Amino acid sequence: MPKDLPICQTTECLICFASAQSRVLPHARTAFHRSYAAGRVIVAAREKMGFVGSISRGIAKMTLTLMDGRQQIIGLATPTSVLGWPGRPTAPVTITAVSDVTVCAMHRGAFEDLMLRYPVINQKLLALRLAELDAARDWLTVLGAGTARERVARLLVVIALQRLPPDVPSDRPASFQIPFLRAEMADCLGMATETVTRCLTSLQAEGIISLNRLTMVEASSLDGLINAAGGTYVDPTI
Repeated sequence: MPKDLPICQTTECLICFASAQSRVLPHARTAFHRSYAAGRVIVAAREKMGFVGSISRGIAKMTLTLMDGRQQIIGLATPTSVLGWPGRPTAPVTITAVSDVTVCAMHRGAFEDLMLRYPVINQKLLALRLAELDAARDWLTVLGAGTARERVARLLVVIALQRLPPDVPSDRPASFQIPFLRAEMADCLGMATETVTRCLTSLQAEGIISLNRLTMVEASSLDGLINAAGGTYVDPTI
């Protein structure tokens, strides 16, 4: 990999993978890191998106605006999530940074050129998209069949796995920060804010989590949190 190529915190970065396929320096120089503060819009729906990227750090939300002006969160983008649609000049959804986000990106034209030159990049993109699809199906199962308590616990699992180092033992206590307001959690889960609050209180009463301040959570163990979420979890990484 060219030495001037930015190195991501995730080993599954699509852009780093694509750049590594070619040691031609002009391609490597098209890769760059871009940072977004929490709350900043990365791209708006129907807006031209001139790059393809992979989240290196942080969490973003994907939203659609309904005809009456309401916004619905339809998904979360976490490290390794692909941002951008090769072959499509505009974004179909609005993507907003929930926490501080770093994106490893490449200009769309350069990325599409590499896709034509190196078919293995297409295979990598497909593998990442399929992993995201599996995670989305798992998420839909929770939303459609899970109890309110399981939905809230599942969202906490998603956040914990993004926030915690990968080597944290799953059977030990772990602390992490929730980057969402209660109302945003409710939007993600399709429930009322009051219901989210009651579920968090219930999880705390059962000793599964401890709420330290409004946004800090200490889980008794990640295993316990996963069990509270229904006992399964599909990680959207390869």
